[in-house]
Amino acid sequence: MPAPKLEVHVRHCCCCGLTPGAFFIGLYTLILYALLAILAAWALQETANNGDLINILNVSLGNGSYIEVLDSSTYHCSLGMYTEEMKYSAGGRTLALIIALCVYILMIIASLLVLLGICLHFSWLLLPWLIIMPLDILRGLISTILILILNHGQLARIATGIFFLGLQFLHISLWILILAKFLRMRRHHVVIHRQYGSRQFPPIQHIILFFKF
Repeated sequence: MPAPKLEVHVRHCCCCGLTPGAFFIGLYTLILYALLAILAAWALQETANNGDLINILNVSLGNGSYIEVLDSSTYHCSLGMYTEEMKYSAGGRTLALIIALCVYILMIIASLLVLLGICLHFSWLLLPWLIIMPLDILRGLISTILILILNHGQLARIATGIFFLGLQFLHISLWILILAKFLRMRRHHVVIHRQYGSRQFPPIQHIILFFKF
């Protein structure tokens, strides 16, 4: 007796079919990761130029007096990844940004392949996207969890962590939709080897033998 098999069939993407939905998903990830790649490249350049340079800020106390604050958080140098609120050293930021930038570039290429695969109806072009996207989802989940853990009770950091955590769940749902489109395209390419198909008539010699009998 064959083991029971559980299958989940996704037939629609929001308010449209899987084909236009997969196309718009590819377009969305192409634009998103192009922007993130630009931010990561800019942040990497800023980190290389400034490193852990300490900035001296003059802060007014409201009564006419000023104090000098040493700011070494280099907030702007961590753009391009989901750890905006974390205070990395230059070495840590550089490594994280290089990893993020590599993932972003791969996602840009994979998104272009998705668009091409949908237009040409070639399922294997969707496979790189299905492999690379979980890597960025995992990276994003780790970053957002760290943001939430190291929020220090600040609402802005908590809101940032919740926003990017929701973004990861959105990307998980998009991954499921692309997977459903990939499987549907693969099923359409499979040739079913049966003696008779559901819409095929039996061979003519079988009909003749039936009447002779």
